[in-house]
Amino acid sequence: MAYYYIGSAPYEETPVLQTDPDFSTKQAKEAQVYKDQITRHFGPPVGDAKYWIKTDSEFKIVMIEFNSGNVEESDFAEKVQEGLPKWDEQSLKALS
Repeated sequence: MAYYYIGSAPYEETPVLQTDPDFSTKQAKEAQVYKDQITRHFGPPVGDAKYWIKTDSEFKIVMIEFNSGNVEESDFAEKVQEGLPKWDEQSLKALS
């Protein structure tokens, strides 16, 4: 299986800062909300591919895991890897 890093928040948004006193909780929520938004936007992963949240130290990062030998999964993962530029309305409500 191969995987791509998608991120913890949309790429044009400012993620929660490490200096925030409640960083761990807010950053975990942000990553989950981003994963949910990616699923709404791109749909569920195809084949055996899956979205997941990787914990790297205290950071949470949305990833997509896929079979690099499967063209359909690879093409889907490459599209999703680009991520999203902005939070959608549903995500903004979830984060407020």
